[in-house]
Amino acid sequence: MPKTWTRHRSALAVAAVVVGLVAVSVSPGTSAGAAEAVTGRGRISANMPLGNSPPGLGRDVPGLAVDPANPDHIVEVDEDFLRGQCTFGATFDGGRTWTRGDLTVPPELVSTADPPSPPCNAIDSAGNTHFDQSVAFGSGANVYTTFSSANAVVVSHSPDGGTTWTAGLVVVEAPPVSGAADIRPQLAVEPNPGGDRIYLSALGADASAGGAPRLATTRSDDGGRTWSPVVDAQGEGDRVREPAQPAVGPDGAVYVAWHSSAGPSADRVVVARSDDRGATWARSVVGESAGDGFPYLVVDGGGAVDLVYAGVPEGRSDVYFQHSSDRGSTWSKAVRVSDQTTVERPVHHLVPRLSVAAGGRLDVAWLDTRSGYDPVRDAPLGFGDIWYSVSTDDGTTFSTNRRVNDHSINLGPGAATQSALARHGPVFAELGENRLMFAWGDSRNAGVGTGVDADSHAGSDVFTATLDLGATGPLPAMAFDDPGPEKLSVDLSRLAFPGGPAKAGSQRTTRVVLVNGTDDTGLALAAAVLARANESPLLLARATDLTSDQKAEVARLAPGGAYLVGAASRLSDKVVSSLAEAGATDAQRITASDSTDTARRIAALLDTRGPAERAARTPAFDAAVIVNTQTGDAATGSALAAALRMPVLFTQRDALPPATTAALDELAIKTTLVVGGPESVSNSVLAALPGAKRLGGADPTATSEAVAAEARARNLPSNVVYVSDGERPIDQAAIGAAVASVGGLMLAEPDASPAAARRSLDTLGITPVVDRLVSVKSNTAGTSTGVRMALALVILLLGIATIVVALVHRADRDPGSP
Repeated sequence: MPKTWTRHRSALAVAAVVVGLVAVSVSPGTSAGAAEAVTGRGRISANMPLGNSPPGLGRDVPGLAVDPANPDHIVEVDEDFLRGQCTFGATFDGGRTWTRGDLTVPPELVSTADPPSPPCNAIDSAGNTHFDQSVAFGSGANVYTTFSSANAVVVSHSPDGGTTWTAGLVVVEAPPVSGAADIRPQLAVEPNPGGDRIYLSALGADASAGGAPRLATTRSDDGGRTWSPVVDAQGEGDRVREPAQPAVGPDGAVYVAWHSSAGPSADRVVVARSDDRGATWARSVVGESAGDGFPYLVVDGGGAVDLVYAGVPEGRSDVYFQHSSDRGSTWSKAVRVSDQTTVERPVHHLVPRLSVAAGGRLDVAWLDTRSGYDPVRDAPLGFGDIWYSVSTDDGTTFSTNRRVNDHSINLGPGAATQSALARHGPVFAELGENRLMFAWGDSRNAGVGTGVDADSHAGSDVFTATLDLGATGPLPAMAFDDPGPEKLSVDLSRLAFPGGPAKAGSQRTTRVVLVNGTDDTGLALAAAVLARANESPLLLARATDLTSDQKAEVARLAPGGAYLVGAASRLSDKVVSSLAEAGATDAQRITASDSTDTARRIAALLDTRGPAERAARTPAFDAAVIVNTQTGDAATGSALAAALRMPVLFTQRDALPPATTAALDELAIKTTLVVGGPESVSNSVLAALPGAKRLGGADPTATSEAVAAEARARNLPSNVVYVSDGERPIDQAAIGAAVASVGGLMLAEPDASPAAARRSLDTLGITPVVDRLVSVKSNTAGTSTGVRMALALVILLLGIATIVVALVHRADRDPGSP
């Protein structure tokens, strides 16, 4: 890597991982020196699985409630889809330890079938999963939750702060319509020491309308012991979908909301208010265009109603906020909360949640797919992330969005909206003192390595994170151990795929991708994109054979096959046989006359267009990334290319190779991102490329800043930053493949310096949305010590030879000299 690191100003957008660091070698407490204080929007903690023990797969759809008198007292409910059981957890120390158990149903709902029906059935007769995640505190230590069982709605009560629970009471009977169920029950509580008032709503079937979806509501005035007759909240002809939880105002008015799929308010959000404790309902239509859904509402201390939903008022899916100061009669103009930049591919915004903190701060969180590529055309799996935004001016404006999770979430095969996991967004609760706790279902620990596929609820854990909006102090940095290319690539694989690859059983079989880890940097850059597209790591192998660690890692991943990028002289037949012994029996070699043509072949392999798209000259990718592999800054583009599935093609400084020209034409590429300054790729080559945009500067740091700025502009996350020293560029290719999988960006800094990275982040103006740095410093001693000693000896001998030649030359010119 060139040593011309002359400037350390940065332009970056960052993101990576944290929970996976536990699975690999991390040196804690390695933040370098003093750093400037972080001011702005605080800091989000590392993501952690909820509970005291190792994560239990199958858990999803969490709900949270915080004791108003004690923010360290939190109650959580979720669903265990492997056992068909609703579960609870209670903590009195802010989440460090939890008391856990199962919720129970009344005797009349206990299944006598063989095998028995699950007591907690959030799956309806059509196989769709639904919300069973509502939990709320009442007076004192009373806590209430609700779930569906045997097509009926059950409410359970805890008198001791969520530590123990009574057997559930049936509140809404199973619908009289065959095959129908009461599902998605949700509740709100008005605390009253003489008897908490509870409002409950559930999505049911209207028998008078042939089973059309309805919103059933009921009320208890005595802490859930008795309940009023069920009343429907919807209007004439409405078909209720995606109902929100009830919310109670300070004047006793109760509100509910839903997305209507038919009737006079078809494809809009409807808000209903009751001033007589749920006996009758008045309705208003909200939103500014068809397609609005997933509403969530709260009522603040002054009685104002605040609403968020996923809608399309501006012609594309986004999260929107509206406000009513007259009890839901009229509504403010919609304000966009999500700040993603415009992209051509579809982006889904799902299940937003809203809370009003003390002092009136508005907090919003939701799930969306802005950070990935098109999950429908480009790959069978969709990926999403949880995003957060805050408003301190009553919803007039919202802050820059920041990512909550530190590992992208596998949403399952096909379009995200068809995924089980995509139906349930994050939940969060106010902890007081400008702190929040988030919880969500997360599939990072699932995969073939655990025996549980990641594209269903069975492959999910409940993960949590906390946000401290008042946090200041140095931006933390961690050191990721780099023991050499072979071991580093294994550690990165375990970081990106802690449960193994997620594609087993879906539309495409996972293939592990290998390149020669000695000096095939160019091929590694192209192969990093192939690895990301196959949901696999990029393994840096020796020419002769796999290491024992690599064999064990391939066996853990259990891939359907392997791609070997390079000729047999670079990855021998012994590597192929070792792969077969580890379980990857179908090994395919990708090679050509030279590396440039091999990169072209990889790009063609990534092309998923059909015949009609090819005939219409539809571009195969949003862009192609162009690099000069002979320069030190080429590898800084690896994470961007892999994350957005953009093929990497090669160029020389002053000439575009014919193979690259042919690839651009075959793939109908209209946009190219050129990594490096004019010293790497000349202006004449830039001018010959279609839709060229230069991402580069005077040195690798400047180039990595430009790449990071482009990544942020293309909606990639920026909550964790990987910092590489670039001493061994092939390491950057492997890091880029891993960062693309977990979600993140990279910077190149001399000595992988966190201090230099912090200065870069300040220059880019993104420090407030970065939560940590991960420093990856190349180990050029370790396994390469012998090579370095040999090089030193060669240099010494060359130096002696140079002196001898100089003396001889001088003697020839001056024979009389001594």
